[in-house]
Amino acid sequence: MKLTYGNNKLERMATSAKALIREFGPAVGRATQIRMATLAAAPNLAAVPTIAPTFLHKLKGDRKGQWSVTIKDGDRICMVLDHDPLPLKQDGDIDLKLVTAVTIVFIGDYHP
Repeated sequence: MKLTYGNNKLERMATSAKALIREFGPAVGRATQIRMATLAAAPNLAAVPTIAPTFLHKLKGDRKGQWSVTIKDGDRICMVLDHDPLPLKQDGDIDLKLVTAVTIVFIGDYHP
């Protein structure tokens, strides 16, 4: 899947093992690397696991319109679907099999 980033700082952090470990520590940094590799290797968003430990899910509330992948504990990779228009199924839901590009907008713990 094609991954882009919301800003240069986020891209530098997300694409550097050293930066991830410096930002989050060894355990979360390595887990983030694994989740990023899972996203990059997936042909589309439907191929990303929706069960633990990865747990792809749609967000709501302040993060409505974003999707999230669990890293560890409260840490998440948050993304928006990089398609205009969004690929929809006949029932109006997003067709995740046709989502082949996302923009990473946040990495960390957004929970209060």
